[in-house]
Amino acid sequence: MSASEGARTGGTTTPDRDNSKTALDQADHRAGEDPPALKALREGMPSDVSEFIRRAVICNHWAGEEPYDDDRREQINRAVKRMGCLELDADQKALRSRYASQGEVLKRISQSRKTPL
Repeated sequence: MSASEGARTGGTTTPDRDNSKTALDQADHRAGEDPPALKALREGMPSDVSEFIRRAVICNHWAGEEPYDDDRREQINRAVKRMGCLELDADQKALRSRYASQGEVLKRISQSRKTPL
C-alpha cells in the first residue's frame, strides 16, 4: 500500500518515492539551501569547483540509494543522468589540472567524492 493509500484508509504505510523526503530532496526544492556538510565544502570555492562539489555530493547520495523496485530504479537513473554523475571523473580531472597549485581547492574536490548527504 502506498503512503497515499494509507492516508485514505488509515492503514500502515511504507513511504513511497513521492512522499519520502530526504535532506537532498528538501535542499533541491529550496533554491540556495544546501545541507550543512555540502555548504561547508562549497564555501569559498570558485564557482566551477562549487558546482562540481554540489554534483559530486548529490551523486554520492544517489549512488547509495537502493533500487528496490522499477519506479525507484528509474528515479535513480534520472537523477544520475540529470546530475551528470557519469562525467564526474573527467570533470574532476579537468578541475584538478586547472587548480593544480591550489591545495585547498584540490582537498575539497577530493572530499566531495567521499561526502554523502
